[in-house]
Amino acid sequence: MDADLKKQKELQSAYESYQRASQNADEDPDTFEQTRFRYYSLKNGDAWAAQERKVIADKKMGPILEGYRRQYTDLDNQSAVQAAYTNSIAAIRDKQALLKDSVSGNIDFLGNLLSEKLQKIGAFNRYIELTDPTSATPVPAVANPIVAYFAGFPSSFTTIMDVFIAILILLTLFLLLRKSGISFQGLRQSFGQGFGFGQTQVSGLPNVQISSPGLGPMTTPKLR
Repeated sequence: MDADLKKQKELQSAYESYQRASQNADEDPDTFEQTRFRYYSLKNGDAWAAQERKVIADKKMGPILEGYRRQYTDLDNQSAVQAAYTNSIAAIRDKQALLKDSVSGNIDFLGNLLSEKLQKIGAFNRYIELTDPTSATPVPAVANPIVAYFAGFPSSFTTIMDVFIAILILLTLFLLLRKSGISFQGLRQSFGQGFGFGQTQVSGLPNVQISSPGLGPMTTPKLR
């Protein structure tokens, strides 16, 4: 009975402490929780005390664990965002590399095409130069050695030569006419009639006959 009496006294004391602490629970929540736990532990036994400790621990650790959980979730989300950002950067770099290779290939292709076109244009221009008569190099004419020889003489010599050639031509014509048997008498009469002399005779001048072996006798007209 002494043990039961002692337990009853402890329970009564715990209950009184719990009642006093409950009046100031808002001002001193820790004291209220301690007195409440002591009273109900004595009343309900060790099993209740163990369960209550777990509940209290969950209440205290719950916000902390929830904070850690939120931080982990945020970090996980940030890691996912960073991974997506990293993947995006890698994809952009891959696209840039592909675009660079494509542009480089297109530039090389256009360069080769332009070089080929320039070669064709150069060959065509060369063909035009070779086939254009205006672009041909003029070939100097071969000078006549006789003309080149007389070109060194003065201009008066050329005039003298022209007169000499004319006299030579007239003399040649005269000899040809003489050998052909043409009557110089008829030529003389025709010449006289053409200039209006006719058979005029100058008084006091006798008729003179000239005998030529080729033309026969020739009589000078008498001028009146």
